[in-house]
Amino acid sequence: MSANEMDLRDLLLRVASTYDRSAKTTKGTPGQELLRRVSHMSLPLPIGTFAEGHGGRGGSAFCPWIGVFDPDINEKPREGLYLAYIFAKDLTSVTLTLQQGVEGAGATPRKNRAVHRRLRANAERLQAAMLQDALDGWRERPRLGVKTADWRPTAYEEASIAARRYEIPHLPAEADLRDDLWEAMAILQLAAAVDRETWNSEVEDQLPASTARKWVDQAPRKKLSGFRPKDDSDYRVHTPERDQVRTRRHETLIRAFGEYIQAQGFEADTEVHPRDLMLTSVGGEWLVEGKVVSAQNPTKAVREAVGQLFEYRHFYCRESNPYLLALFTEDIVAYADYLETLRIGSVWKTQEGWAGSRSAVEWGIVAP
Repeated sequence: MSANEMDLRDLLLRVASTYDRSAKTTKGTPGQELLRRVSHMSLPLPIGTFAEGHGGRGGSAFCPWIGVFDPDINEKPREGLYLAYIFAKDLTSVTLTLQQGVEGAGATPRKNRAVHRRLRANAERLQAAMLQDALDGWRERPRLGVKTADWRPTAYEEASIAARRYEIPHLPAEADLRDDLWEAMAILQLAAAVDRETWNSEVEDQLPASTARKWVDQAPRKKLSGFRPKDDSDYRVHTPERDQVRTRRHETLIRAFGEYIQAQGFEADTEVHPRDLMLTSVGGEWLVEGKVVSAQNPTKAVREAVGQLFEYRHFYCRESNPYLLALFTEDIVAYADYLETLRIGSVWKTQEGWAGSRSAVEWGIVAP
């Protein structure tokens, strides 16, 4: 593991052991330096998401935390929905919670009580509208060990929509922490969909609807021959049959897979608009269509991939007649066998790397 790579478990333990609330936020403070480095770390996160560490500004925060963001939903903690690992004040526990932005709700030391009530009301609105079995095992409320006067941590407690608490001395194994994070990300996506569908603009004394801001990926990218991933910002493309919005996670998926597949000896070309990707090797040519799976429900993503693969092959690849490959942000479960009946291979991102269907294995795209 490189110096820039870190497991979730290791990161949480290091924050708990190095953070010092009595220290300043200036450079040279170990806990604060660790939190600042989070955004530059290679962490095992769901594909296309990103993390940031927060330890306060000016003065150290009562409860340090690490945010995990889906850029198709929200990119900043001030407002909107996101995930966060929030440490208790005494650093003996950390809670993975689905949060609402408290500052966007107007939370300040002077207005804390009214805003806390509004945050709790909105959390209960979303909980009531969600599929209740999706919240099984996530009905805890964060207990951060703070007083009501500690307005921001108290706001975190009231703003929580779903949560799971871990005691630092008994932190679960890395595999379990990753499973929990993937499950929490699915709950975040479900809550965001519910928020969009159920918001009533005439209801007073509630929070503003969650908003998604434009996110620009400013991380340096290695230039690859024939492989130039598009910007991760949303945009619209036109095909002979439809207009389609592609999301930032979609472009992150294409970029990550393109970099991976070139390391396997394939040539990858993204300059094939409106197709996502074309692969070539001594074994042939592949037309690739990538899809984001939302809330662990692959049905819509699979249907769209099938339609577009056949459509693009008909309109753009009549002479070459390439193999068809569907690419997903996560496991599509039984749909992999279904796609095989249509002679479509499939590949998906896992917590450890990439996996795929039997055709993808036979083509040498993923390991058995």
